[in-house]
Amino acid sequence: MGFLKKYLHQHPIKFGILVLIFILIIIPITFTFSRFISEQFKDYYLSSKDFYFNSNRLGKDNPTYQINNWSGVDSMSLDISMNSNKNDLLYSDFDIGYDIEVVCPEDITCSLNKESGVIYEATHQDQFTLTIAPMRTFETDEKATVQVIATSTTPYKETISATFEFVVSTMEVSYTINDVKNQPYMILSITNSITYYKVYEAFGNYQVGDELDEETYLSLDPADRKKCASAIITLSFDPNDIVIDTTSSILNESTITTTNIDGVEYINSLTFPMDASSSKDVRFYKLDTSKDYTYPLENKTSIVQFSVR
Repeated sequence: MGFLKKYLHQHPIKFGILVLIFILIIIPITFTFSRFISEQFKDYYLSSKDFYFNSNRLGKDNPTYQINNWSGVDSMSLDISMNSNKNDLLYSDFDIGYDIEVVCPEDITCSLNKESGVIYEATHQDQFTLTIAPMRTFETDEKATVQVIATSTTPYKETISATFEFVVSTMEVSYTINDVKNQPYMILSITNSITYYKVYEAFGNYQVGDELDEETYLSLDPADRKKCASAIITLSFDPNDIVIDTTSSILNESTITTTNIDGVEYINSLTFPMDASSSKDVRFYKLDTSKDYTYPLENKTSIVQFSVR
């Protein structure tokens, strides 16, 4: 104690600096620890009330997702699911109302198909869609960062969020799979950003591999147009996991292959042409509805093998 008094008397400025440093260190630690305890208590309290406000994308820690197949020119939509499940056995036995907001940069527009929703007790699920549209042309590797925030309004207040980075890809043809657990189907969405057509079967003065602009392509007669495409897509899949919607009009323009399962022929691949600067949605039904085949946000490997030529 005498040493401390002597040091303080001889070095008052140094001692003051040490005290200041100590305060600057201890206050943030105390604040962080207090906030951690508060959050833990809040989580415990809400869990004791069987209150589960969750999402397949949003979280309390604001996870970040990178979406690498944005064209930078066209609009893009993203489905976000909400649920009141803790797991497959525990769920809230009351309705949960919530509000949604979006933090959007100035060079894109962001819209929601709704600004509020209800996770009903009967289904334990709800869904909303975020759509972004560029206000300028984004170049390759540029990105637009959007934050989505959902806040429950009844019966308790809780906030979850996520940040989405939409990155302009060098891929000319890309696809995503949108899915949700306990949903009977999934949607595979294909985007073709190629602006021209290629000749796949020679005709007239054109040889295989020749490229045609859209105006030239549209001037061809229907028979010759069928010999061209902007891209030819092949989707291959295992019908033990998913089966294609056989009412889809895409089958009318596709070459298909089948496989025999227990004496029944099931489609296991389809090949079809795509127009320039176009998109297509293909619906598949899931044999196991508890699966979530979302790609690439949820799964790094796709349930569908996708190829382009």
